Formats: sequence, structure tokens, C-alpha cells
Amino acid sequence: RSKLTKADIFSLGLTIYEAASLRILPKNSLDDPNYENIKRGKLPYLEYYSEDFNNLIASMVNPDPSQRPTAARILASTDSNPGMNKSRSQLYKELKETREKLVMLEQQLSADKDRKLAKRKLVGKGSLKSNSCLM
Repeated sequence: RSKLTKADIFSLGLTIYEAASLRILPKNSLDDPNYENIKRGKLPYLEYYSEDFNNLIASMVNPDPSQRPTAARILASTDSNPGMNKSRSQLYKELKETREKLVMLEQQLSADKDRKLAKRKLVGKGSLKSNSCLM
């Protein structure tokens, strides 16, 4: 049972890597010669992510199952759960700021749509053609 859990951690590590890299990993050695490296836990470094995040993924795909982290350790990691070290008030403040930004962006989008609609009305002969069948 312990090895099954560690296999799940390995699979989760590959899934996280695949999602973070936006690359589909090969299913076998016929798909890609790098398959053997992946099986050995040697994944290319994700340059747009922190060293800690890369190390976490590397530990999850360690070829030695006993060296892989437990699910509890992964959840306790600030790389997999960045909000863990923040207070409730800090998280609430960030949520409020994000909502305010969203409202501002929605207003800008609405204003842009209104400007485009106004431009379309000014083009042509100045009258809109009716699609009504009553005319």
C-alpha cells in the first residue's frame, strides 16, 4: 500500500510538471527518447518557476519511492499552497483588491464595446437598416 501511495505522488509530480510546462509528456519511449530520463526523475528545469517549486517536483518524481514526499508534506509546502503562510485578513485584503481590479477591467471592457458600437453607427449613410419583416 505504501508503494501505491508513492506511485500516486510520482504521477502527481508528472501531472504538475505537465501543467506547469504546458507540454505533453511522452507515454513511452517510442513517443520520445527523453522518456527514459523522465522515468528516472530527470525533468527539464522550469525556468519561469521558483527553484523551490522545481525541487518539489523533482522530489515527487524521485526514482526512489522512499525519497518522495508524502501528501501531507506536499500540502504543507508553501510552493503548492502559497496562501498557507498568510493571515485571514491578508487573504481577504488580496481578494478585495482583486475584485476591485476585476470591476475596473469590466468597466474598461464595457467602455471599449460602447466606443466600437458608436463607431459602427457613424459609418455608412447614417441610418440603420431594419431586419423587421413588418416593413
